[in-house]
Amino acid sequence: MNKIKVYLISCFSVALSLTAVSTHAATVSEDITLETTSGSNITMLASSEFDSFTVNNNSFTFTLSGTQTVSLRDSDAKVLKTNVDGVTGSCDGSNSSITLQASKASSFEITIEGSACSSGGGGGGSYTSGGGGGGGSTSSTQTTTQTTTQTTTPTPAPAPAPSPYLEGAPPPPTGLESSAPVIAPSPVNLPPVPNFPGILNLTRGLGLGSTGDDVTALQQALKSMPELYPEGIVSGRFGSLTKAAVARFQMKYGLVSSVSDPGYGYVGPKTRAKLQEVFGSGAVSITPAPVVSAVGAALSRELSLGASGDDVTKLQAFLAADPSLYPEGKVTGYYGSLTVAAVRRFQAQHGISQVGRVGPQTLAKLNEVMGQGTTVPVPQVPPPQSQGDEATRAALQNQINDLQALINSLTQQVQSAQ
Repeated sequence: MNKIKVYLISCFSVALSLTAVSTHAATVSEDITLETTSGSNITMLASSEFDSFTVNNNSFTFTLSGTQTVSLRDSDAKVLKTNVDGVTGSCDGSNSSITLQASKASSFEITIEGSACSSGGGGGGSYTSGGGGGGGSTSSTQTTTQTTTQTTTPTPAPAPAPSPYLEGAPPPPTGLESSAPVIAPSPVNLPPVPNFPGILNLTRGLGLGSTGDDVTALQQALKSMPELYPEGIVSGRFGSLTKAAVARFQMKYGLVSSVSDPGYGYVGPKTRAKLQEVFGSGAVSITPAPVVSAVGAALSRELSLGASGDDVTKLQAFLAADPSLYPEGKVTGYYGSLTVAAVRRFQAQHGISQVGRVGPQTLAKLNEVMGQGTTVPVPQVPPPQSQGDEATRAALQNQINDLQALINSLTQQVQSAQ
């Protein structure tokens, strides 16, 4: 058996007798005794599994996930209490023990009580965290403490209002909708944007793999807005960084609302017209998108590395609103390493164990924060272009050409499939 001494309020990760089983999990291969400065001995039994744990002055904090369990034993038979209600400890006269299960919570804080749960002439018993008591005793008077758990049924969320999103785009994810009225926007004059005459020469659709002077003009224009194109690489080739910059431009000006929208990251007719409007004149006056308050729970399940779906998209969009949490700001709908790092920063900000996984405690905090004044932009349909000048007619002709090219491509695909 190994013994680990901890002095004062120290925090560390146990490396002795632990066998890694995944990126964040560890298994105890033999009993380990932890001794605090108060002289209490706590034994963590072999086969215990956890993601991480820290040791404090007179308490231990464990983080669990999946089917993990941790078994603890105190040879002084002192009461082992946890912050999670309903976790039952036991006494057999000479030892006290408690088992932590990930099915009950993802984070447990174990405190060593000063009194023994059993004394004198033996006897056994149990005690429940949150309620105290339990254990055998030689006293002729027995006191029973009852724990009453009150269950509160949440009020169902109100039915969502009709979606004001751009026609053809999917509605916002469940939880971000609200019956609250949409705040009417008012026109705002934005600061002048540098003029890029070359952007007016865009006459074709641009996507991954495109090359040419028009791609160079596109990259130069996007580079002038670091929040859209922080890398600022002007290569004349439309790569993944350029696609991400185009997607941010589309999100900013309400051309798309999510990664699943048609045309996301592609310079088609609408995106080209908006690029020419913004970068071709040197100034732009637009109507900002209205906002809808995010009321109620926004996420409904736990999330971890490899997860995907609309709830991951919602999580990423929320985290991206704070650059200190998610500086990359990538909203892909896939829970990758960048999202893990962003969730860890959120957990650190709110005093939660930094495991990078959205477990029960993190899920509750996210829903709490996302329900307090978070705003979601509602994309606007781009204003109709004036028909009175030659540039507008040229833009319309470009749209017709692109649509014709798309029809031809689809016709060829249908013919080849027959």
